[in-house]
Amino acid sequence: MGSDQATHELLDDRTVLLTWFLPAAVSGAAVLLAVTRQSRELVVHLGDGADENNDRHPVADRVEAIRTEVERDPLFGDVTPEGSRLLRQPGDMPLGGSELWDKWRAQGKERVLAWPHGALHYLPLPLCRTGDRMIADDWTVTTIAGLEALMPAAGPVRPRRTAVLASADGGVPYGLHAEPALEEHARKVADAVGTDAATGPAATRDRLLAELATAGVVHIAVHGTLDQDAPWMHCLCLTPDRDDDGRVFAYDFLEADLRGVRLVTLAACESALGRFDRADNVRGIPSALITAGAQAVVGCLWPVRPEPATYFYHHMHHRIAHGTDPERAFREAQLATRARHPHYRDWGAFTYLHGRSKGAVA
Repeated sequence: MGSDQATHELLDDRTVLLTWFLPAAVSGAAVLLAVTRQSRELVVHLGDGADENNDRHPVADRVEAIRTEVERDPLFGDVTPEGSRLLRQPGDMPLGGSELWDKWRAQGKERVLAWPHGALHYLPLPLCRTGDRMIADDWTVTTIAGLEALMPAAGPVRPRRTAVLASADGGVPYGLHAEPALEEHARKVADAVGTDAATGPAATRDRLLAELATAGVVHIAVHGTLDQDAPWMHCLCLTPDRDDDGRVFAYDFLEADLRGVRLVTLAACESALGRFDRADNVRGIPSALITAGAQAVVGCLWPVRPEPATYFYHHMHHRIAHGTDPERAFREAQLATRARHPHYRDWGAFTYLHGRSKGAVA
């Protein structure tokens, strides 16, 4: 990046960059570096001492527990009592104290760029609490894959056209059930942007790759499967054609030139997931799309019911079609979905992964 000063200067006045390091060799140790345009803060958890034989950081257990509880039926609340406890008492979660967050808010900060490490890639950060406030109450949370996300986007400028595709039956040959709600979902999203959705036999692998080559925004509503042992095999199941079986794998996107694609949104189960290796390289469909040049990807950290998913994506794409910046549209859709579907599992699954920015805005 050149220098610490360069990082400061690439942040605008409303943004806090949070980046973590979870050393596996020291049980429970964690480091959080927070950078703003004006300053930086370092938060260190010393942990419980050396443990060179443990590859799994304790934070992974906390993230898994949070995700499990958030996905459960909350019955009479917005989240289970245990889920509420885990999110209120982060324990070994290195989020920084409430005094830090209060200071940033007093300075006019309202946007978090989260550069996670390890299991934190899959933490629903907006649901966590600092003091008495949920992070989502006050903050737009955007995930980045590295400091390159702070650099201005380069590449061709495409027409502001949105393509919408959905396949209800694409996963059936691979043991997944037919899901007609996917195509109904796509039609409603297409209505929001004034276009027609490609569904059924039209929603093929070739059609998706063709739309990614020309459209500025692409929405995909299909079954998806994640192979945790081979994350480049993370796939989306479109409609089989004469020449292919309909599946598009993460590695397929690596061969595409997606520069100029402003946004890809994925209405597929666990579409924001992947796998990280020992060097914290994340692989899966979202990272493949970003690597290929897409400026941003929105996906889900867990399966979401059809009604809130359709409401969220309809709201988001409607705002984008009317000129709202995609990140701002994501935030507006998040707040609107939370108001209408307050269960954490219904609105907290959506995550915004940013590839390249427009640069700092003073």
